[in-house]
Amino acid sequence: MVTNLPPQAQAQYKKVVGSKTKKERLENLKIFLSMIPEHKGTEKLRAQVKKQISKLERELEEEKERKKRIGQRKTSIEIEKSSNGLVLPLLYVNQEALSKVMLYFNKRLDLWAFISKPITLEVEGVRLIVVPIPLQLIRDSIYLEVLAQADLVSLVISSQDEIKDFFKVIFFLRSRNFYLLNKDSEAVVVKSSVKEVIFEGKSRFIENIKEIKKELLETKAGGVIIKLQEFTTSYALEASIKSNLKRLSYLIIIDSKAYASCDAIRNEFAEKISYPIVIKLEELNEKNAFLEKVLSICEKIRVFTKEPREKEYSNDPILLSKGSSVIDLARKIHKELAENFKYAVIIRGKDQRKMIKVGKDFKLDDGDIVEIHSR
Repeated sequence: MVTNLPPQAQAQYKKVVGSKTKKERLENLKIFLSMIPEHKGTEKLRAQVKKQISKLERELEEEKERKKRIGQRKTSIEIEKSSNGLVLPLLYVNQEALSKVMLYFNKRLDLWAFISKPITLEVEGVRLIVVPIPLQLIRDSIYLEVLAQADLVSLVISSQDEIKDFFKVIFFLRSRNFYLLNKDSEAVVVKSSVKEVIFEGKSRFIENIKEIKKELLETKAGGVIIKLQEFTTSYALEASIKSNLKRLSYLIIIDSKAYASCDAIRNEFAEKISYPIVIKLEELNEKNAFLEKVLSICEKIRVFTKEPREKEYSNDPILLSKGSSVIDLARKIHKELAENFKYAVIIRGKDQRKMIKVGKDFKLDDGDIVEIHSR
C-alpha cells in the first residue's frame, strides 16, 4: 500500500483488512477507493483495488446464483443408464483434489451442473457416468439414490486427516445398508445341513470367532459355513451375512500430497472396512489403464455384437458380469431374442478367421464379438 495516503484512507484500509465477510470487505474496499487521491503516484494502487472489487463482486454473484440453484434443485439426479455405462460416484472432502480429478478427465469442475445431470466420460466405448458427492451432503436422499445405482464408488483423499470423515460416512452408509466391500475381503457364506456355524480359513483381523458364533446362533443364523479370507474384516463379515444390502465396490484415489501416507491409509481401510484398491491421482492420466482397473474391480467384461450377414460389429460394447454366458447377453439385448435363441457365432480376439459356433451356455470373455442367430 502507498504510505503517503491521507490518514482517513489509512484508517479505512485497516477496516478492509479486518473485514470478516466478503460483503463487508467489498463495502470497505469501495469506501477505501473513494478516499484514494487520483494522481500518478496512486494509479497502480487504484487499479489493484478496482481489481479486488471486481473479483469480490463476481464471487458474491456466483454464490448468490449457487444458493438460487440449490433452492431450485431437483429431487433426484438424472442418470441415463445404458448397456455400456458404469455409474461412478466420487466422494470427496477437498474440492481442490476433486478439481484435479476432473482435469485428468479433461473436464472443468462445475459442481452445480452435477445437481441436475452428471457428466459422462467415454473411454474405449464405455460410458463412465461420474457424480461428485461432497461428504457433508451424503445424507441427502438424492445422493443415496445415486449410490443405489452405483457400480463403483471412488473416495478422493487428499490427506490422511480426512480418513476420520470418510469412516463416519461409511458407518452412516452401513446404517442404510450400503457396504463398501471389495473381493479380497469378502467372506463366502454357504448353507449347511448341520445346524451350527462353521468357520473355515483365517483372517488377520478377526479373532473373536467364538463370540461371533454365539451371536449368529442367537439370531438363528445357524446352518452355515463361513469361509474367511486373509483380509476379511468384521465389517466385511457382517456384510456377507446380511441380506437386502447394496454392496459397493470401491476405489481410493490419493492426491499426490497424501501419497506419502498411502500405506497407512491402505492399512487403516484394510483393517476397519475392507482391503482397498488404491491408485495415485496421476494414474488417471492413463485413461485406458484406469478403465481396465474399473472393469476388473466391478468384475465386468465388454462384449461386442454383430448382426448376422453384416461385416462390421458394433463399436459400442455391452457390459456383462464376469462368467456371463451367451444367453445372458441375449436376455440383455431383448427378451424375445433369448426366447427364440438358436445358436451363436463367437469371434474371439476380433479375428474374423477364428469363428466358433456355440450354444446358449457358452461362457463369454472380455472382447468377444457375438453374432446371435434366432429362430
